[in-house]
Amino acid sequence: MKFCTLFSGSSGNCTFIEYGDTRILVDAGKNVKTIRCALQQIGYDLPDIDAILLTHGHSDHVASIKVLAGRYSMPIMGTYGTLDHVLDTCGDVMPSRLTLIDTDSIYKIGDISVNVFSTPHDIEGSVGYSFSADGKRLTIATDMGYVTDGTYELMKKSDFVIIESNYDTDMLENGPYPPHLVARIKSNKGHLSNVDCAKTICRLVTDGVCHFMLAHLSVNNNTKDLAMRETIGKLISQGVKPGEVTVDIAPRDETGRMFVI
Repeated sequence: MKFCTLFSGSSGNCTFIEYGDTRILVDAGKNVKTIRCALQQIGYDLPDIDAILLTHGHSDHVASIKVLAGRYSMPIMGTYGTLDHVLDTCGDVMPSRLTLIDTDSIYKIGDISVNVFSTPHDIEGSVGYSFSADGKRLTIATDMGYVTDGTYELMKKSDFVIIESNYDTDMLENGPYPPHLVARIKSNKGHLSNVDCAKTICRLVTDGVCHFMLAHLSVNNNTKDLAMRETIGKLISQGVKPGEVTVDIAPRDETGRMFVI
């Protein structure tokens, strides 16, 4: 299985996944031109995509759905809450262009099996995805206030986990955001902090997971150095030696490197 993030953060999210003859995008949070350019950088284009899976209806995940639905034929898949939000906010999207999926279900998209799991976020129908093929598993879990037991179970079975490390608590609490927005982000339907992410990764390492990517870093309340320092520091304090575990960061506005598991 091959995968890379095309974008990751509050300004837009999109991840490319491929196995065999199947190519999937998770989210489409940039305009169509930008997504096409990112795909072309890795040798593909939008007509090559077999399906688009939406995690939830916030604009940084669904920004180009109206245009994609009108120009291309690939199924656009999401939960009832997500698709209902798309129909309400994205304009003249034909309902027939949208494919309903259920949480806590498994779907087959070409050569890839997809586990859909709910995530606690402040919008109805928010989910994450766990992709498996040929005995390998990739789990993408972002935009969640905390890690549920069900999410953790899929994570710990994974060869690679893309997990949210959204904010540094000090930056958030002492930054420009009003108190109600700070409370929303820190709530159990908000986002994972660097500390939350690091604790989860350390726990996953004890369960045998070795490869991670920190994703969806806030542009206003986090930095790459702070996110990486928190996770690496916790791993070192747990006795993990260099080379035993890999930790990468998803770039915000450019295509990340291609991973293969």
